[in-house]
Amino acid sequence: MARPRSFQGADAGGDARESRQFVTAAARGLDVLQAFVPEGLPLGNQEIAARTGLPRPTVSRITYTLTELGYLVYSGETEKYRLGPGILALAGAFGTGTRLEDVAHAPMQALADATRGTVAIGQADGAHMVYLLLRRSVSKVMLRQDMGSRIPIATTAMGHAWLHSLPDARRDAMVDRLGRDLGEDRMRFLDTLDRTGEEMAKSGYCVMIGTWEQEISGAATAMALDDGQTVLGLNIGGPAFFLKPEALYAEIGDTLMQARDQLLRAGITRLSLM
Repeated sequence: MARPRSFQGADAGGDARESRQFVTAAARGLDVLQAFVPEGLPLGNQEIAARTGLPRPTVSRITYTLTELGYLVYSGETEKYRLGPGILALAGAFGTGTRLEDVAHAPMQALADATRGTVAIGQADGAHMVYLLLRRSVSKVMLRQDMGSRIPIATTAMGHAWLHSLPDARRDAMVDRLGRDLGEDRMRFLDTLDRTGEEMAKSGYCVMIGTWEQEISGAATAMALDDGQTVLGLNIGGPAFFLKPEALYAEIGDTLMQARDQLLRAGITRLSLM
């Protein structure tokens, strides 16, 4: 299924595709790679075409090229592609180049151990937050997400914390886009956004109980980087039976904010993630 055009690419907006500087061929190649997100399961050309909205002949040429470059691996037995080792090289370079892990590992692991939950830092990509870094506790009760996982902005604590930390004009534009995409769920989203905005203003974090997946709860805050553009979300999540609302609004929320303060002191705002 093709992604909504207004959400293809980063959160800067869909208008970039109309620019004379925009290279359509490169964008189509990236759209093909995005078709494997989030499951990472092998896909055939027909499946990729259905997910991207691209013509099958175009997809065939792109998958051939990406296979030759090492970003896809082809199986003659199944006639499907999977992500190749070239993707791992890019991911590794991202982590090393940004120094995010160096700065964030200790505060995130301490938060995970203190709450026995899953802790992540995420950055916006279209209508989703993408986990750049994730830490777990030793608890056997944990979420399935990992680095690179994508969660919806509209229905998660991290997404709402990110939204409320944007400059007014940028937030309004993003809320409008999300609302259009949500259709009949738009009013529910806006009502929830009002609540999470009040929580962010009062406590610096917001809470979601089963709004993304019924069995999952979490709390999140956000941090604006010094580049004036990037806002990162920081969340703590876990099964709803484990992370009770009363704890999320009290000791877990307080511990989350302490971790945020540690990240700020460690210099996370000085990183360059553009």
